[in-house]
Amino acid sequence: MRKVTAVFFAIAMLAVFSGCSDNRFLKDNEIKSLDKNPTGTIIFKIKDGTDEERITMTFELFYDKAPITVTNFVSLAKSGFYDGTYITDYSVSGDREYLNADGAYYAEEGDYYHSYKELDYNIKGEFEKNGWTKNDAKHTAWALSMLLDGESYDSASFRFSVLFEENTAKDGYAAVFGAMNKDRTSEFLTILKGLSSSSGNSVQIESITVDTYGVDLGQPLKLK
Repeated sequence: MRKVTAVFFAIAMLAVFSGCSDNRFLKDNEIKSLDKNPTGTIIFKIKDGTDEERITMTFELFYDKAPITVTNFVSLAKSGFYDGTYITDYSVSGDREYLNADGAYYAEEGDYYHSYKELDYNIKGEFEKNGWTKNDAKHTAWALSMLLDGESYDSASFRFSVLFEENTAKDGYAAVFGAMNKDRTSEFLTILKGLSSSSGNSVQIESITVDTYGVDLGQPLKLK
């Protein structure tokens, strides 16, 4: 496990967008009307040597600002795509603190042996520099933000980040699609900072659950 050193919590995650694939954003009449945004939980299992600890973090998803990204995340979460995946890179001290999870499985065959999940599509980047002005959410501390897989603004698929601190340089260049609630953030950071630097450490996403309050968001919009 890598040494803890930054405040940006990057979590790599996948997106499932079926239906239209005409390289466009959703039109107003295609965006569902919700009484409230979806909410959910992520259960992290943290291993430090032989010790294991679980912590449940809650979040809200900004469907009203990034409907494609949220629908994609919800679809993947409900399919169990993220369950059991491991965080492959994290840092919680120093100039930039972050945590990356990108669909990796730890295979117990050497210190850093991982196999990765992949998707065969990308999703539309719902942020200002890509022409989507409806998303005014900022990269504040504990924001959920999609990570791009290449230079294209439409290259996101499953990877996402949770920022531990504000990162205004990303505003307008990546889609913020939700935020972690701050009820247990201090506890979570304390646990991460307390991890030793041995290779026996791991941070795993045990499960992600999402409540859409009875609304079926449908399938996400795919870009092949």
